Amino acid sequence: MDIEFIVKRMIDDDREAFNSLMEIYYKKAFRIAYLISGKYADSEDIIQEAFISCYLNRKKIREPEHFERWLYKIVTRTAWSYCKKSKKEQPVDYIFDESLKCDNSFIDDIIKSQENMELYKIIMSLPIKQRTVIILYYYNNMGTKDIAKITSSFEGTVKSRLFSARNSIKKELCKKKPICKKEVPSN
Repeated sequence: MDIEFIVKRMIDDDREAFNSLMEIYYKKAFRIAYLISGKYADSEDIIQEAFISCYLNRKKIREPEHFERWLYKIVTRTAWSYCKKSKKEQPVDYIFDESLKCDNSFIDDIIKSQENMELYKIIMSLPIKQRTVIILYYYNNMGTKDIAKITSSFEGTVKSRLFSARNSIKKELCKKKPICKKEVPSN
């Protein structure tokens, strides 16, 4: 499937092409929105607003081959806007792809689920820009160059945010598991 061709058709007011792009990118865009906002209901609104913005601004697309990056930039900015509007926390819903599940034992699944939830809570406590780079880098497998373009930052800024976020996550995880201490007892 040639995404660039579909994007060009959308730019020329082809609604079928737009619907195809929504189908292709909905899950990944929703995941970004959810992981940034932490709220399922807001994520639906964010995605709806982002796709509307995408369609309304389709004539501004200069590089159809980089549509995905352009779309994720809209999703990220929209999610940041929602987070600024709503500072209060809601219960965390669990949203990881079923395709990522392994055939482990029931107990292993529960332990992994608890660890993922702990990690998710730590990530959600990060400042929004650090949280965003962690989400885009680890959960969406994007490189620092793409993240820089999506967030309108320098690549060095993205790397700095990743470094700071990793340190914060490590510090929080070490608080929960004393085995992380830097000093190892000598014999």
